[in-house]
Amino acid sequence: MINNKIFITILSLLAILLIVGAIIRVLTPPEPQLPITPFQTTNTDGSTTTFLSVQYTGPTFTPQQTSLPILSVTKLSTTEQSVVDQIISRFSLQKKDGVDGVWENPNGTILVKNVYKNQYSLFISVPTEENEQEAQKAEAQQLISAAQKILQTTFPELTLTTQEKLIASFEGGTDPEPTSFDKGFYFQIPFYQGISGVPVILDKSSGYPFTVTVDKNGSIRSVVFVPIFLETQSLGEKKIIPLETALENIKKGNAAIVEATFINDPETLNLNSFTNVSLDSVQLQYRYNPDIEIISPYFLFVGEGSTGQNQLMKVQIITPAVLTEYTP
Repeated sequence: MINNKIFITILSLLAILLIVGAIIRVLTPPEPQLPITPFQTTNTDGSTTTFLSVQYTGPTFTPQQTSLPILSVTKLSTTEQSVVDQIISRFSLQKKDGVDGVWENPNGTILVKNVYKNQYSLFISVPTEENEQEAQKAEAQQLISAAQKILQTTFPELTLTTQEKLIASFEGGTDPEPTSFDKGFYFQIPFYQGISGVPVILDKSSGYPFTVTVDKNGSIRSVVFVPIFLETQSLGEKKIIPLETALENIKKGNAAIVEATFINDPETLNLNSFTNVSLDSVQLQYRYNPDIEIISPYFLFVGEGSTGQNQLMKVQIITPAVLTEYTP
């Protein structure tokens, strides 16, 4: 009889453990799986790179988040054509004769489509007297507010944000040079859609998807945008991998060069092999992967690298900030 009671007690405990385990699994769903796709292993020029040596020499980097959502993507009702039509109507633009992807008006405002970068640039003409007048001291929040106003008008479905520290300042004149904020006349302000405070970068772009240039008087001079407008739905969260793991993944080829510029100006660009890469800064960002219609976290590393042809380049490299488990 005692043995039967013990047996029943053990079975009851096992049943309770199974029930508790099932509840925990329901309350803590498994992390979504992400495949390795050409998006994260192929450079912007279509090549792939072998990294023989990679090191990070920058400051200690600790993300504020230990895990981040993975998101599936759907397209908004806003489309490339609807945005272009709205801009053409608002500024009374006409297609330039004999030139594809260019619209202009008699006042000098012009819209240009860059098919290679998949982006549009709207250059807005302002009265001559406004160029010549004495400008007041620029205030960052006033500049941001002016930029947000045209973005809200042009992209009403999107929630876009920026940070003061991202504002780039330039001198006045026809060929403006970078300068300090206090001495600036033109101010480039990047905007992005954010997820959990992390900016979303589209495809393999090396810059933000929206950039507004405002002058010191608060007049909009240009709007540059990538015509990809997305709505998202969370698939669950994944843990951020350690920086050391990300560096190892770069060595294994699970990385893509999104920008490379020559330092010693050789004749040809070759990204096939880097004998040594020294990375001195890193940031966390989301990237939209069109291969699988997913937005997921990536590390963006910036530094210098020497190629197998002894070319010295400044490079920007992306690699997943979460585990990618399999190849489809």
